[in-house]
Amino acid sequence: MPVIAALNGATMGGGLELAMHCDIVVAIETARIADAHANVGVIPGAGGCALLPRLIGPQLAKYMLFTGGSLSAAQLHRAGLISQIFAPDEFMTGVESLAKQIANRSPLGLQWMKRLVHECLKKPHVEDALWLEIMANREYSQSHDMQEGVAAFVARRPAKFLGR
Repeated sequence: MPVIAALNGATMGGGLELAMHCDIVVAIETARIADAHANVGVIPGAGGCALLPRLIGPQLAKYMLFTGGSLSAAQLHRAGLISQIFAPDEFMTGVESLAKQIANRSPLGLQWMKRLVHECLKKPHVEDALWLEIMANREYSQSHDMQEGVAAFVARRPAKFLGR
């Protein structure tokens, strides 16, 4: 299942590392985010050095890692870590709306997509990653959810996904 990290305030050190392991990161516009390990003389142990540079680029990651200073939600939105920013009065309803939107999708399709993203990122050549997608589509096209989704689209009705 997709996992959403909703940052509502200060997210530091291990909190940032936990958020990086989620599928989608959203934040309240007043959030402050930092990798504060350097502030206490320790190094990251759950993704600060391994994931952060892949998500926001090595230069900004090193800035965060070396300084221990915090960045705004807007800065990390521009860098690609945060997918959506909510105003304080819209935060909870916005996060709930996003979760409901995803929950209405095919559970099986989401599972395939999540797995494919992780597996495709491991491939050094895009052609190999595309081949993984083709092979996954061969199998997924036989599922109830894909057939139901296409039928519902053609009939212009909501799909009834069963996760199989």
